[in-house]
Amino acid sequence: MPTMANDLEIIKQIEKELGCELEQVKEIEWNTRGYVLNEQAEVVGLGLYDCEIGDLKRIIYLLKELKKMTLLNSSRNQLSDISVLKELKNLTQLDLSDNLISDISVLKELKKLTQLNLTWNQLSDISVLKELKNLTKLNLSGNQVSDISALKELKNLTVLHLSINGVSDISVLKELKKLAVLGLGRIKVRDVSPLKELKNLTELYLIDNQVSDISVLKELKNLNVLYLSDNQVSDISVLKELKKLAVLGLGR
Repeated sequence: MPTMANDLEIIKQIEKELGCELEQVKEIEWNTRGYVLNEQAEVVGLGLYDCEIGDLKRIIYLLKELKKMTLLNSSRNQLSDISVLKELKNLTQLDLSDNLISDISVLKELKKLTQLNLTWNQLSDISVLKELKNLTKLNLSGNQVSDISALKELKNLTVLHLSINGVSDISVLKELKKLAVLGLGRIKVRDVSPLKELKNLTELYLIDNQVSDISVLKELKNLNVLYLSDNQVSDISVLKELKKLAVLGLGR
């Protein structure tokens, strides 16, 4: 089959270029160095974890030949310039965590993205994300983001992680009615009242903030997991309203 030979040959060329061995795997995980094939032996997912990649320009001509690839993991490398990713318009899942990225403007070209992981980079401006209307899962933890107003456009989000950023105003989150999992640990939140609109929340992480009043949480009847440790909450009586709550983290 020509496609089989082509895709596997491309993998070999990527290995040679990067000096990084790639193995066939069943699925791409966060620390995968390998590739996933479909039944036609076409590469649909590629993991380039910790391959010491400083510049994707070295291999973009190869990546764009993987016509069926929808998932790319290039986490824990030394990437700063990701502009060449505009060539990969079929991507639906992209993991760029643990790099040196500050400019993500190119991502506006990747309209098909449904899952995006940008944890542990150097991001402050995320305004371009408003273009990615198909996103369902977004992880921005470990950056320098303070303004999250662009996220109000992402109505399809079900999972959102914003922990370890400079966010203090979370009012925009009330627009994201489909959210089921929300991570807001170690930011600067005092007022959690916007969360009362998020009736579909099942998991909420508020560790290490400045929250004192949690009365609005009584509206979140579907909460199954709640972490509130390292805040200023003294009255937790409202939690008795949360009949589905199975995991509760309070701490000091």
